Amino acid sequence: MKTLAMSKKDKRGVNVYLTAKLVDEARALGINLSATLDQMLSDAIREKKREQWKAENKNGIQALNEFEQEMGLFTDDDEYGVI
Repeated sequence: MKTLAMSKKDKRGVNVYLTAKLVDEARALGINLSATLDQMLSDAIREKKREQWKAENKNGIQALNEFEQEMGLFTDDDEYGVI
């Protein structure tokens, strides 16, 4: 997540329904709900995009893995040596 503070225009108010007990506990512990939810949403988006990328590139990844199994790594070649 970016460490720069976002301006008010970069934020959007939304209605979120959370378990009352959890909200009370978070507030009692001084947890910033907005910042926490923003970070968790950012993490969830990043993970979902990673999963989508893997699904979209599954055939290419599989082909590269098969090539590596058959031919070995490029760095295994005597001309290039092993890194």
